[in-house]
Amino acid sequence: MTVSSLASGLGSSVGFGVESTYGTAVTPTNHIPVTSQSLVLDVEHMQSEGMLAGRAAIQTSRSVVNKKGASGSVEFDALANGMGLLLRHMIGDERAYATTKTTVASGVLSYEFRPGSLMTSSSMTWQLGIADRGGTVRTGNVPGAIVSEWEVSNEIDALLSTSVTIAGRDWVPSDSDITSVSYPTGTELFSFAGGAVTVGGTAAEVRSVSISCNHGLDLERYQIASSTLRSQPVQNAMREITGTVEMEFGAGPGTWATDSLMDKYRAGTVVALVATWTSPTAISGTYYPSISFSIPKALITSATPTVEGPDMVMQTIEFMALEDNANSVEPLTVTYQSSEDLS
Repeated sequence: MTVSSLASGLGSSVGFGVESTYGTAVTPTNHIPVTSQSLVLDVEHMQSEGMLAGRAAIQTSRSVVNKKGASGSVEFDALANGMGLLLRHMIGDERAYATTKTTVASGVLSYEFRPGSLMTSSSMTWQLGIADRGGTVRTGNVPGAIVSEWEVSNEIDALLSTSVTIAGRDWVPSDSDITSVSYPTGTELFSFAGGAVTVGGTAAEVRSVSISCNHGLDLERYQIASSTLRSQPVQNAMREITGTVEMEFGAGPGTWATDSLMDKYRAGTVVALVATWTSPTAISGTYYPSISFSIPKALITSATPTVEGPDMVMQTIEFMALEDNANSVEPLTVTYQSSEDLS
């Protein structure tokens, strides 16, 4: 059932489009169903501490507005179709689509994304449709939006959840109507029932898994100028790709103290970690939507099992992705198969 207006979050929307120039707003081309969005305008007020005789409060003439930009996060369930463009910007892959795309079969496309520099073609305009109590959807535009961090996570009895942290150049309310909202077709979901995790090439029975990335961007690029808004972020710290796998103690590959995950943790041995989710409805023939996160060189940073009471003893494996530059091995590769055709 479609309702023309809803005076709550049910009437709201989130869309985005790719900018050709950082901070220059564009019309959204894609919309996604979100579970929440918390993008807000950041404003500081520069107030003089100079004392005026007989005045016990800051005067209106002694306060200057300092608009800094926008920040916040958008959360949504990973989509079996129509997520490729956003994935590209999440991962930071700036290569041409032709380089990342493979035609698997008629109507079936596979994309392989890997982290890039985030310096060109990486900014977006996010358009927020926010329904007021009268059912009118108010428009908020966030140009110059860069994904600075992201996380995907899944656990038992749950869908594959995605969260992106965004740094925007501005947050601009508009009296114009929001762009017509159109969601991609075939937006089935990925759930724990279609998930599979391998550690060191061996299938692992896991209770939960999460993979996250912090691109290491300098988000404090402000200049002495007529505009107080953020300049385009640049990377000024090492990119951190980390994650966690939780499993029942004894479910991991290897024998205790002999080639086990604990043994690898003690020795500083890296392992390959791959997490894949497949949606149950075929795109065509035997080809199904899927999304896969592959970390060829995962350094285990924590693996010691602890006893927390009478429940099943769990072993939480924490890891960090490494780059093997000598052998041209990327720290992370994300493969997305769907019917989405990007160009």
